[in-house]
Amino acid sequence: MKTARLISTIIFLVVFAYAAIATEQSLDSRFLSSDEKSPGRIVKSTVDRVLKIIADDEMGEKQKRQLIYQLAREHINFTEMSRRILAIHWKRVSEQQQTEFISLF
Repeated sequence: MKTARLISTIIFLVVFAYAAIATEQSLDSRFLSSDEKSPGRIVKSTVDRVLKIIADDEMGEKQKRQLIYQLAREHINFTEMSRRILAIHWKRVSEQQQTEFISLF
């Protein structure tokens, strides 16, 4: 199950990065500004860090998984993402169900 989460996180980050890179030429200059806090730079930096972790042969799978999950938590608000995914159903489910749903990410 944890490996599935790792793979899901990696896929999310890679897809997000590819979407940003694919449209890079048509993006507003503010998105890819030299400012390290611009969305484009954050995505690129995060994906670069994930790929570096994956490529590190000296690191064990468990450590890689922990580091990638930590990176994901730094940039992804899982609670907000869960709330938006469930949309109108968020208020209909119990707090326990909300917590369980968030933990499944």
